[in-house]
Amino acid sequence: MTLIQRHRFLLVALVLLTFLCTVYLYFAVTLGTSDECSGLIGARRATCNLKLVKDSVAGKGKLKFF
Repeated sequence: MTLIQRHRFLLVALVLLTFLCTVYLYFAVTLGTSDECSGLIGARRATCNLKLVKDSVAGKGKLKFF
């Protein structure tokens, strides 16, 4: 019981962080970009995914989000 009282702030922070991460992941998955390669299978899908990855990297290895 003493341990819980002593670390109450850290436990509350951990619970809050867990909740916020759960909400973030939920919206990241549900509102994420649509899969442009969803109708493809096999080698064509792999090629499409590779093209999307190449397009997302803008010069000097930095990711381009917009």
